[in-house]
Amino acid sequence: MIINTDPTDPRAITLVREALPIIDLAGLRDGDALARAKIVEELRMACLRNGFFYLVNHGVPAELMRRMVTEGRRFFAQPAEAKMAIEALHSSGLGYGRMGGKALHGGAGAPVKEEFYYSREGVPGTSEENRWPLDLPGFREVMEDYIAHMHVLGEQMMALLAETLDLPADHFATFCTEPLANVRIARYPPEGAEAGAHSDFGALTFLLQDTMGGLQVFDRVTDGWIHAEPIQGSYIVNLADLFEVFTNGLYPSTLHRVVHPAGTERISVPFFYTGAHDYVVQCLPQFRVEGQAPAFPPTTPAGTLVSGHEEQGF
Repeated sequence: MIINTDPTDPRAITLVREALPIIDLAGLRDGDALARAKIVEELRMACLRNGFFYLVNHGVPAELMRRMVTEGRRFFAQPAEAKMAIEALHSSGLGYGRMGGKALHGGAGAPVKEEFYYSREGVPGTSEENRWPLDLPGFREVMEDYIAHMHVLGEQMMALLAETLDLPADHFATFCTEPLANVRIARYPPEGAEAGAHSDFGALTFLLQDTMGGLQVFDRVTDGWIHAEPIQGSYIVNLADLFEVFTNGLYPSTLHRVVHPAGTERISVPFFYTGAHDYVVQCLPQFRVEGQAPAFPPTTPAGTLVSGHEEQGF
């Protein structure tokens, strides 16, 4: 039998008996240097393999995480006309995105998912304003509380990641100043759907899944797919394309996909941490090879958003 393990083909069905590592941040609470060093080393190993890991004891209240999923279901349960009243002004814009999107291999118009997309307001480099539901009391307050917590967590993880690269914890402080960052609440229909294999642009993605799961991560060691089962109270975190630029490819931005079987709807809530809009992202000095150009050209967080949306067709 020929087994299809092509990472660009979401029809490939081979799953491997691997699990993503679990990074526990509980050791940071007491300021214990040895506990922090252990976390940094575990994080380094996770980044070197696939750049995907579970994050637990991260400081985001469990009740707030539950509210995000509940509010997402509440939003999508609205009549179509209520959602369309705040439809995004373009296919990657803030507001409501109707059912549709990328097909399995990058085409447009497949009935994959519907979405609500928002950001923190007043961030330099943004030109759009959030489009909030007109008659959904309490929804906006939960959304704003959540994204505030996620900005704190994103900055904390950038500090730990700096240490995995033998840099000072504050190396990315400017990168984390008024960063571009967005939350997307997505609903996959009960009829089932698949989102094709892709990597993320930006710096970090923090995924909150409901109990359905569906995320699969390509494992470059085994050439198979890891089924990332939900762990209650956790995030699945992955490095995105900017870390490949920083590390000259040492830290991969790994392909992943969603395979959602028919039976019930799936709610997922990714938080995309992209960085200060005009920060120059380029290969760090310790990863440059004398006489060779870096594998990736310099870019900016704002630039990677534009190129990423154009490449993915949304």
